[in-house]
Amino acid sequence: MDRLWTTPPRPLDQRRADWTAFAPDLARDVAAIVRRHVGTIDHVVDAGCGAGQEMLPYMGDGVCIGVDRSMPTLGLARQLLRDCRPDARIVLLCARVEDLPLRAGWADLVISKLVLQISDVRSALIETSRVLRPGGGAILFFHHPRYYLRKLETGLRAHDLRPMVYALRVLLTGLSFHLTGTQRPVLGMPHTYLTVARLRRMAHAAGLDLIAELPGGSAEAPKLLLQRR
Repeated sequence: MDRLWTTPPRPLDQRRADWTAFAPDLARDVAAIVRRHVGTIDHVVDAGCGAGQEMLPYMGDGVCIGVDRSMPTLGLARQLLRDCRPDARIVLLCARVEDLPLRAGWADLVISKLVLQISDVRSALIETSRVLRPGGGAILFFHHPRYYLRKLETGLRAHDLRPMVYALRVLLTGLSFHLTGTQRPVLGMPHTYLTVARLRRMAHAAGLDLIAELPGGSAEAPKLLLQRR
């Protein structure tokens, strides 16, 4: 994979904030919908797990594997998950979502929350498909261009150049990606955006079919359930 997609990990205080903001009731509702489509979920992979909160609704008799490229982030996840669910079977691995250290067909469910747009999208989708069993599910949560347009508007209203410059650079990289089909940084910005239509096409090529839109998403950050053919 192009090393230009090596971006700094999020600060640990933001990871803690993600854990605190986690909505257990909504997560249980989402898990129930996923189980109706996917069936039994004994093997879960959270690709880009952060603090690990997205695995909580699936921690039962099975195994949850959290994958993140940041060792400090994995240390935080280990602490928080141990305190919350000391009885759960959890494995934490340092790896990239484009190269998951798991055998093909192992997972019943792969979770990817706000990771695709900072990854090599095609490689990440291929890896997601590879590690899923046929009929297994993938929860994909990603930033739509509306998210960056809002950042641009917020910066304009606040007369703050930082979010404006960041949003414009991401929008330019995303526009290039959607026009050419090739993911490459523009003005040094590796992050992109995704639309549902683009994701549907790329996922289908990787062996994944879109089957449902899940609660908890929005127009700015859709949350979709896909299934491995």
